[in-house]
Amino acid sequence: MRFARSVFHFASRLATMTAVLAAFGIGCQTAAPPSSGPAPAIAPAATPAASARPAPRGLDPGDMDPSAPPCGDFYRYADGGWVKKNPIPADYPSWGSFNELDERNRETLHQTLEKLAAGSPAAAGSEERKLGDFYASCMDESAIEAAGISPLRGELELIAAIRDRAMLQEEIARLQERGVNALFQFGSEEDRKNSSQVIAAALQGGLGLPDRDYYTKTDDESKTLRQKYAAHVARMLELAGETPGNAAEQAKTILDFETKLAEPAMTRVERRNPDNTYHPYLGEDLSRLTPHFSWAAYLRAGGVPEGITVNVWQPKFFQAVDGLLDSVPLPVWKTYLRWQLFNAAAPTLTKKFVDEDFDFRERTLQGTEQNLPRWKRCVAATDQSLGMALGKIWVHDHFPPQARERADRMVENLVAALRDDLQRLPWMGAETRKAALAKLDAFSQKIGYPDRWRDYSALMVSRGPYAGNALGAAVFDFRRDIAKVGKPVDRTDWEMSPPTVNAYYQSARNEIVF
Repeated sequence: MRFARSVFHFASRLATMTAVLAAFGIGCQTAAPPSSGPAPAIAPAATPAASARPAPRGLDPGDMDPSAPPCGDFYRYADGGWVKKNPIPADYPSWGSFNELDERNRETLHQTLEKLAAGSPAAAGSEERKLGDFYASCMDESAIEAAGISPLRGELELIAAIRDRAMLQEEIARLQERGVNALFQFGSEEDRKNSSQVIAAALQGGLGLPDRDYYTKTDDESKTLRQKYAAHVARMLELAGETPGNAAEQAKTILDFETKLAEPAMTRVERRNPDNTYHPYLGEDLSRLTPHFSWAAYLRAGGVPEGITVNVWQPKFFQAVDGLLDSVPLPVWKTYLRWQLFNAAAPTLTKKFVDEDFDFRERTLQGTEQNLPRWKRCVAATDQSLGMALGKIWVHDHFPPQARERADRMVENLVAALRDDLQRLPWMGAETRKAALAKLDAFSQKIGYPDRWRDYSALMVSRGPYAGNALGAAVFDFRRDIAKVGKPVDRTDWEMSPPTVNAYYQSARNEIVF
């Protein structure tokens, strides 16, 4: 699913160090009787035999900071040495061992893409040609500056031409297809009550700030951040050609409108309960939920099969949206859609757009001091748009079958150890044990890269303009996702490219992907 995957990082230094401290006989005292005096910072020293044990392989004592009290600041105690040796680079909001691995892979991909972009042109329509052209268009800053916002002219003209609610809905759907966060999110989802089938899913969305709480909190910090957001929106609209006065007025209109979207949206806490976000609707039920929004026309335009189930994650949000479709004037909608288009496209436009987008998105919201070098951004963008094509080359050159086999064996050994634990756990009842073992037997793993590669023949790429290539890649990805609706689940499908340093667990398929 494009918009709600379960992604996690494996490495938890704190959990690892807890186990290490236990192995060395070191632990925190949580409390002590009043008469016993101050509690010691650590438990009694380990016995000589335990002290003589070698440290577990893969753990470096130099990553710890023994000067920190483990009961008072366990994070610094467990991780302080590593943190001191690895300051956060100016162009990253955070830094960890995953970033180090990711940097290595990015440099490898950089070399590959530079060769594809600079070498003799590959055959027209080939993946190598598309990769080289996409990356080259991203790196061609002079062409990007010369193009300005012209790659968006067609979409801007369609927004300006909206005359009624039907045209408004058509443009909302069109912008969503192009990766624009217009009003709500839509895509495919494996049915939670029938994990063999793919249905459609509609989610709350349409905000320019990261979450609904940014609009609803009333503390001073939140109010100040909203002021900075409005100023950012105004500056972006000025770059698009608006006068300062018009830009400021439109920014206020946009903030007011997005606040109306945020207020009925679910909180993050509410979304954590999967029962809160499972509301399957079909046909007339959808029409009754939002009488001012034509789901029939929307689904038909997207190529979604008739009679398909749509899981509406947040019905109250969509009821509120329906009210806005009836009450908000078309000029406000046009202003909002223009902003969302510029907001989505900013990283692909001229340097002034890129700098303004970075200043708010990264510096203000995340504390990142400076932007990544352009080549790093272009490698990441190419990987995002043509990740499986780029990954195929990376696997051929840098990930031999033997590496995949070693990783397979490692996971198989972990599964075997877990099976042994499940059979021995004294607190687990017979029926629970049986169910746990059945789930373990159904568990599947994907290591390194898919057995069947993605087909990019429908994606058109040229040497420019870059914003046009990015919009085309978004359309390709959206259509590929929607094409899954109404079909059996494809258990060979991957949600990230092979060079990506990460992993995820897909609960509907009971699979883990490294």
